Amino acid sequence: MLRSLSGTTHEVITGVSLIVLEPEIDITFNERTLVSFNTLNKNDILKYIHNYNPYDKAGSYGIQDGFSIHIHKVQGCYYNVMGLPVSSFYSHYRVLLQTMDPA
Repeated sequence: MLRSLSGTTHEVITGVSLIVLEPEIDITFNERTLVSFNTLNKNDILKYIHNYNPYDKAGSYGIQDGFSIHIHKVQGCYYNVMGLPVSSFYSHYRVLLQTMDPA
């Protein structure tokens, strides 16, 4: 996975749904972030795997850990790449709260 992402830009998409049963509210959104990798050599990849054990990561890397040295550019929400687009979540959550209690 890391070899195939090496030297490329990929898109991280996170989908979020905020659902309230009573009253019936469903707010669903997604966040998209572009992540550009530097070119990785075999040693870079093996060292990262050995030191950070990334097998539980969706893209085989954690942007917040030692892999950050291999990230050339992030276009969009950094926290989306970590797993939850916090700012977008909060914006939509505020809308949900206003919908539930408009006063």
